[in-house]
Amino acid sequence: MEEIRILIFDEEELTKTLIESYLKELTFPFKLEKYNSYEEDFIKNVSEHKIIIVNINKYNISILKSIEELSKDKKNKFIIVSYDNSTDLHVKSLRAGAKEFLLKPLVKADFVYVLQKIYKKEIMEFNKNLNGKVYTAVSVEKGMGKTTFLINLAKEIADASGEKVLLIDFNNDINDLSFLLNIDIFYNTIHYMNNLTEENVDQLLSKVPSYKNSSLFVMANGFLRKGGEKINVRKIDDVLNILKRHYKYIFLDIDPTDDAVERELVRLSDYVFVMMNSMISSLEKLKNFLEIMYKSKNVKLILNKYEAKNVEKLEEIQTFLGKEIYWVIPKNFMATGTALNNSKTLKEVSPNLDIVQAYVQLAQRIISRD
Repeated sequence: MEEIRILIFDEEELTKTLIESYLKELTFPFKLEKYNSYEEDFIKNVSEHKIIIVNINKYNISILKSIEELSKDKKNKFIIVSYDNSTDLHVKSLRAGAKEFLLKPLVKADFVYVLQKIYKKEIMEFNKNLNGKVYTAVSVEKGMGKTTFLINLAKEIADASGEKVLLIDFNNDINDLSFLLNIDIFYNTIHYMNNLTEENVDQLLSKVPSYKNSSLFVMANGFLRKGGEKINVRKIDDVLNILKRHYKYIFLDIDPTDDAVERELVRLSDYVFVMMNSMISSLEKLKNFLEIMYKSKNVKLILNKYEAKNVEKLEEIQTFLGKEIYWVIPKNFMATGTALNNSKTLKEVSPNLDIVQAYVQLAQRIISRD
């Protein structure tokens, strides 16, 4: 269960002491922070849910402006407390985005009821609507076929499930998804990741193109990539949470690097597909890679471009890595090359190939377990 951050901004020590004692009656987990005066810097750039209790008086009423701005983040739930029982302050507080206005001195039963209601109606409902799952594909080195893998898997899941699927390109090379799929893009990946909010979500997502009018949508970079432009790591959690309410399946294509963005994307993923082949040199790198980076993640090994027909080879690889191979994608350079050169999926090129059936069956497995 998520631990809720509760912040109290009140110069009156007695009020803070009373609130702290009242919080013992709450039935949900929380962590408490107490401050003498209101500072919006304590609230900014933190992605978890927050219940913020702020004392308002005639000397600090101007802070309602910053509260109004911070209330736009749906994870900030403000409660205004005050000795001033005027209708004017009450109305201004609610217009600024406060969920409740409570008169001081606080009544224990009323205070606890308000916090429990906010948690149940605002936070639990918010979390319940995060229906989407995030799947990330990584590799120990380039050339493992993760982009081709994600294109074909994402399209098959979109077609088989009828759900909205989003494929996001986080690669740095110029040969990205917009070129591979022949898609025109309005904004690049970095723009979406740095600018998407609850307020502009409908406007921005309306600019995300779909692949051939299917339910597969694509964020890519193309010629819109700008030198030196970087993703704000602090915004990734919030943006993915927004996207999970709009897309059932979200696939992330990530460069084989160990930077802050990659680590954060992997941390926030529900599943991580680690692409591999059967070459011994690559297996040794992969073993170290798994031990260092992905001990605690829900990792699924994908053996791509597989040629061997015997089960013994698979068993040798699994024994060497100390981990089971989740799925095998057979090798077919001719079909893969034809598909990429014509901006198509493998199924569009030749639906009866064994490599296509591998994607069909994997998609069915993911859908059935969702």
